[in-house]
Amino acid sequence: MPVPLRVVLDAVTAAHDLLRKIRIARHALADAEEAGPCAALIEQVTDRITKMADQASAEKEDEVATELFAIERALTGAKRRLVRFLGGR
Repeated sequence: MPVPLRVVLDAVTAAHDLLRKIRIARHALADAEEAGPCAALIEQVTDRITKMADQASAEKEDEVATELFAIERALTGAKRRLVRFLGGR
């Protein structure tokens, strides 16, 4: 069964939109270069949260300390994921 060329071309992604369609960043190199500064920023925030958690723990503010330590773990995991994701591109 012949298919009109217009129908076929409507389904083909334009060259300028191809990367978005297949979900690849156009500037993967730029993203990878930003991983270092972003990871460093996350590490600075993590250090501040750790100090706050240690202080809360020392002052017997257990609920506050527990939450802050959970945030610390989440930030550490986020940094690892960021470095792994952007470094693997």
